[in-house]
Amino acid sequence: MRVLKGSAIKLLSKKLRWSLVLIADDHGKSEARCVVADMLRNCDVKTLLLEVPSDSRAGSGCIASRVGMFYGSSLAQAALGMRGMKEEAAANLLGDNGYFSTPDPYQNGFTQVGLDAEPNLRDLAGIAISKSIPVVPCDTNYRAVVNMLNTSARGEPLPNNALFADQGINFRDQLTARNVAKYRKESSIYTGLLMLWGVNHMKGNAYRIGLVQRLSELQIPVNLIMDPVRYLA
Repeated sequence: MRVLKGSAIKLLSKKLRWSLVLIADDHGKSEARCVVADMLRNCDVKTLLLEVPSDSRAGSGCIASRVGMFYGSSLAQAALGMRGMKEEAAANLLGDNGYFSTPDPYQNGFTQVGLDAEPNLRDLAGIAISKSIPVVPCDTNYRAVVNMLNTSARGEPLPNNALFADQGINFRDQLTARNVAKYRKESSIYTGLLMLWGVNHMKGNAYRIGLVQRLSELQIPVNLIMDPVRYLA
């Protein structure tokens, strides 16, 4: 796995001290994930924010239920309960017990269709847990977005990709920004936030505003990394 340049560690550490560092992720490529992995290991990251539905939780199987009862049923609770665990063990426990997947058809995101590049989101969560860094899923509940889209569609049938088209992304970005603002307020953690999010969310177009502006509107200082590969050795 590629690692950060020495100069990049210093630069990104400085950015973390005053802002939320937002890394643009091409889900099928590894560069952004390598940057995040090395930042978790070498920078003073206070929280890892991931593009995973905010209601992600352990699956319904008996093993998953027992693990959920012990560590916490939600991904965020489990990450706190597992803190200090070794990277691989934490990643495997999260993956095996369904914290990153669900039978809900509206939540079958890129982690389940072969677009979760290595290191994958479970691996990154495992690294964070090993460093006792909170892991917070900040995407919205996909079913809630589908309900919003159905309301706005006025009875017209929705395309299968509505969640990931402009209107769906616009709703998701708005709710994601609110989730981040809520976490900052409730945790009193305002800096040191590291966020990995899909590159297609970053900037707006004629049909949507874009995540960066949504965050800025809520007075969240953002340092956007659109080209993470330049930070890698």
